[in-house]
Amino acid sequence: MKERLKAFLYFLMSIFLFPFTFLYLLAYHHFEDKQHFLTTCIEYIELVYMLFMHSILGKKVNEPFNIDEIDFWLRFGFKLKRYTGLSKEEIKLLRQEIPVLRYDKPEVTKDYIEYININYTADTYYCFYKDGTFRFYDDYTNQKLKGNIDSDFFKKLESWKLLVEKGKRISDDI
Repeated sequence: MKERLKAFLYFLMSIFLFPFTFLYLLAYHHFEDKQHFLTTCIEYIELVYMLFMHSILGKKVNEPFNIDEIDFWLRFGFKLKRYTGLSKEEIKLLRQEIPVLRYDKPEVTKDYIEYININYTADTYYCFYKDGTFRFYDDYTNQKLKGNIDSDFFKKLESWKLLVEKGKRISDDI
């Protein structure tokens, strides 16, 4: 009961102190997390919904939205889709193949989108251009891949990843 009362007080605070808490969340997520403002709105609505369900109805519910997925699509996903010409399902597959697309915030310009996977020893660069081309480069193995995004793109990506895994390190040449 004490937990429900606490959730109810948080619920009331989220409603009556809406201007202050929402503006704080909006500023925090924008400047610290670089999160899209619509994602923050959805996250606030989700918070109020979950507090209502828990405090009034006594039901604990899971988060109804995948905030990370929504933020990806609002910030970079649609632009990546437009640049590459890939479908939503293919971009989801691309995010599984290249892990840095799941958690990193890329550099977005009007001509390209660049993801950089920073490691302790070397970096890997994934660049998608507006004209439907791509360029990948691994610092550690000095492996490069570039070309057009076409039907063989995922096969090229898989073979390049194998080359990087098995690849000869730059320090082996010395």
